[in-house]
Amino acid sequence: MRYIVFITIFIYLSIGNLPRIVNLSLTNLHSNNLLFTEVLLYAVLFFYSFYTRLIIKIVKSWLLILFILSISYLYGTSAYGFSITSLLYYLRVVSILLSGTIAGYFFFKTYKCNSVEFCNLIICAYIVLFFVSLVIYIYFPDSAEFWLFLNAHGIAFEGDPHSARFISAYFDPNYYASIACIPVLIGKYLYKLTNKIIYLLIVYIFLITILLTGSRSGIGTLFLILIPFFLKKISPYSLFKFKKGNIIIAGTALLVLIFSALVFPEKLVYFSGKLENMDSDGSALARLNSAQFGFNLFFEHPVLGIGFDAFSLPIDSSVLLTFVSFGLIFSLVFFTFFSFFYFKIKRQLSSKGIILREIITDFLNYIIIIVLFSSLFNNIIYYQFWLFPITAIITYFKLNIYGKLTDSRLLIASLPISDLEYNNTSSMLPVKELGEVPVNERSPMTIGPVDGDVLTNGASTM
Repeated sequence: MRYIVFITIFIYLSIGNLPRIVNLSLTNLHSNNLLFTEVLLYAVLFFYSFYTRLIIKIVKSWLLILFILSISYLYGTSAYGFSITSLLYYLRVVSILLSGTIAGYFFFKTYKCNSVEFCNLIICAYIVLFFVSLVIYIYFPDSAEFWLFLNAHGIAFEGDPHSARFISAYFDPNYYASIACIPVLIGKYLYKLTNKIIYLLIVYIFLITILLTGSRSGIGTLFLILIPFFLKKISPYSLFKFKKGNIIIAGTALLVLIFSALVFPEKLVYFSGKLENMDSDGSALARLNSAQFGFNLFFEHPVLGIGFDAFSLPIDSSVLLTFVSFGLIFSLVFFTFFSFFYFKIKRQLSSKGIILREIITDFLNYIIIIVLFSSLFNNIIYYQFWLFPITAIITYFKLNIYGKLTDSRLLIASLPISDLEYNNTSSMLPVKELGEVPVNERSPMTIGPVDGDVLTNGASTM
């Protein structure tokens, strides 16, 4: 059972929208097919949660949010009539939240506080996604041809026309650009923890693919995420610290920018043109019209909204869609709930190791950027390929905060950064005496639990 869960999650994260093989024409869901791996993911994770008796605990943790979702859906149904489309979207959001939390519990039960092995699994899934997306980018530079190819092979999908943009296996460059920030954060964390160049290379690969999307919102998201990091690196104090790591990072970043400008000059021209001509750009105008429609609808139903996804509204902004669907009262409850969750985790981080504290803070800040910036232009908060992994990752790290510090990496991470000599095997000797496996004796790219690993004691091996 353990490996079935691993394989299901890995496939779901790594091949995106490709497995749309179940026809849903009877439900009037445009002409799009149902994503088979999504249904499989929910089925496997819900079965696992019932098998391990986790389901009750997880439902309780989301009880307030599930109550609001259900009340809002029932309100919309009673006011405007039953719609199979609205029902499916309601079930999808509920399933994503619960299954993402189940996945987080599963990962913690498997890895405990071994965050490196967990992060390796996640980043390996995104590497596979990159290669799948690269094939699409090379063979189908015009997305319209790709949609025709998919339809000819029984995969119905309605997508926007994109030319020479990295649409990825998500079939959307804007969503991909925002989601690809996840492997960027994880790769940065793993590089800082292990000093392995492979992780730095992975970070820059995803940086390039984000630039290739030509997504203004996605590139803006990446820029906002990296601002604190680069401000720290180029501060007056750090400029005089010629450390090997700083030189490698700064030099490689400069080379990546030069390489991207030389190899893809048309991308630079295209992106700068979109920025200069936003007042006449079709995509920007469509988003403006969508926002105006959303605001008008909100002011017509400001208190309780129109009900969750009552009309499958064509609103691009997740935040605006939330206010339109749930109204002012329920929306404020949502934001209060997640704000309380955010500050609760931040308070707990003060007692954790420097590096672990940094990766969790990076992800919390990333979510804030997504909510306050990215979701203004794209409906990414409700997008399954963002909401599921981010729920699983945050759940795992939340459990990690309250977990026992048994991971050798966390013991090292509790030391000051200047004291970390990760390539020095002698620094690992005290850890080995604790019965744990040193970092330099473990494969950095291991997927799944290692048999006999003491870090999984007490976890269900099933």
